[in-house]
Order: sequence, then structure tokens, then C-alpha cells
Amino acid sequence: MRTVAIYVLLDSDDVRRYVGKAKDPAHRFKSHRWAEHLWAVSYIVLEDCEEAQWQERERFWIAHGRANGWP
Repeated sequence: MRTVAIYVLLDSDDVRRYVGKAKDPAHRFKSHRWAEHLWAVSYIVLEDCEEAQWQERERFWIAHGRANGWP
């Protein structure tokens, strides 16, 4: 069973701004920093889930973030 991490990127004010998924979140964070999300200074793994469930769990965390005021 393969797992996928659901993570959130944080800016310099610790504001949670982007929810994503990755098999290797540390590597994915580095690629974010080199590409489109130069504002990202850290990330937090919100949960690990089975690969077959990542879309459902990512949607859950995006909805959770919006409900809690994450931009």
C-alpha cells in the first residue's frame, strides 16, 4: 500500500496558503520554492493517506482551510 502526504504551504507569517499532495513532500516543497510559490517558507504534513484516497482527502483539507479562513 503506497501512501501520499497531504500538506499545506505556509508563508513567512505562518499563514496556511496552499494545500497539495505528494509522495515525497520535502522534495515537492523544494520544487515549489524554485517555481511558482516563492513566498512559501515551510510546509506541514496534514496527514498521510492511501494513494487511492488522496483526492478525497485533499478536497477535505481545502474545504477545511476555506472554512477556517485560509487564503
